[in-house]
Amino acid sequence: MGIKAGLIFLFAFEMISASALDMKLLSKSSYLDQVTMPDDTQYIVYLDKLPKDTPEKNNIKETYLQPKWKFYHQKRTNKTMAIATLAPQNNWFDATSFNTLDIQGKCKDCQVALADKNLFLKEDNYHIAPFSSHVHLNQTSQKLDFKELKYLILTADKKEDINVTSLLFHTRFPSGTSFEQHLSVWAWAPNDVDLPLLKKHHIQRVYLQIGKGFEKVAKTLYQNGFTVYGLDGDPHDIFDAKRLQKSIKRIAALNLHEKIISGFEIDVEPHILKSFNLQKEDHIKRFMTLIHTLAQELHRHGLKFSIVTPFWYDALKWRGSPLINSVIDTADETVLMSYRSNAKAVIKISEYELVYASLKHKDLRIGVELMPIADEEHHLYKIGQPTPCIAAQKIQQKCRNLTFVQHYTIKGSDLSFYQQNDQLQKLLETPVDYPAFKGFVLHQMRALH
Repeated sequence: MGIKAGLIFLFAFEMISASALDMKLLSKSSYLDQVTMPDDTQYIVYLDKLPKDTPEKNNIKETYLQPKWKFYHQKRTNKTMAIATLAPQNNWFDATSFNTLDIQGKCKDCQVALADKNLFLKEDNYHIAPFSSHVHLNQTSQKLDFKELKYLILTADKKEDINVTSLLFHTRFPSGTSFEQHLSVWAWAPNDVDLPLLKKHHIQRVYLQIGKGFEKVAKTLYQNGFTVYGLDGDPHDIFDAKRLQKSIKRIAALNLHEKIISGFEIDVEPHILKSFNLQKEDHIKRFMTLIHTLAQELHRHGLKFSIVTPFWYDALKWRGSPLINSVIDTADETVLMSYRSNAKAVIKISEYELVYASLKHKDLRIGVELMPIADEEHHLYKIGQPTPCIAAQKIQQKCRNLTFVQHYTIKGSDLSFYQQNDQLQKLLETPVDYPAFKGFVLHQMRALH
């Protein structure tokens, strides 16, 4: 999550020796965002939960390029090669959100090839298709890493045969595709489950917390025609998978004679841990190890694996690409907590994941909040240059100086549909035309009336 340059107002505040301050703020914050502006100035945002504004992304549905071509003659094949750089200098072009390349221009008897980081370093490329105005990008190809593309290459008999003016990477889904959109709900206690209420709201799936009475309520739901998923998870589960593995064993035992439970959903959210901001790389690695372990066990038992994540996991990185990519790749289904109280905003902050999951042929549901959320206080600090300071009665060589920049309030009514039934109904009636989308998940059972 980022901060728009136009929204940052700098004032001449006194610089603060930040070694002790950093630790104090980090220990209280649920998420830390470090932002580098175009002028290389850095900022830290200490947040209680989530920021009000999400960053302006490039339109993930299309990226338009007007490439500069370099021409080379291949003596070995007596062909002309035209190379277009997709990303400048040491950068790479992330094409994981696209499935189509539109090429404007003409190229007689041309072949189209791409070079990712690996092929670029080898001075090689991979042929993907004969020249066409619409080129399909096979995201499942094992030959290319689409998150790190460098060059697009055209080959023809002569230089005069190549006259291409622009490239358009975008997503194109088949017209007339049938999109199913079912309503689901989270139930955090078996005693909360109310069958008449579920039927009144036409809910088809229940994510049921595994606890006392789970088996009895799950059987009742199944017998009444509901799809049931077990639900469990705690941030500390990233340190030990045994508790969640025990929950999987309970589901497997219940399914021994009849498949009552269709899958298992985890709601782990490691970012909630106070140590997350201090050990982000370690905690993300543990999280990924956990979900890979659980995926293998669940699939052995013939169970679907569902993972709950915040929408802003596309801003966290794992092995050079958005963390959410690896979550979607690992899960059979991802449920995105897109907590906003406006239909357009809910879809907008979910769009990257909807596109990526659609390209990967994975299921995605969007979670919305119905329970009341308290207003949140957020604070923005500017990071200064490292300087020596005294902290804990010792001289520290590299203390970061922080300058307070801005304070703002996030209203809970902007995040939750609590007492905003008209807005909620507008969202539920909004068509979400992505193949991955399977419906909305309501949080939570106790919020239904």
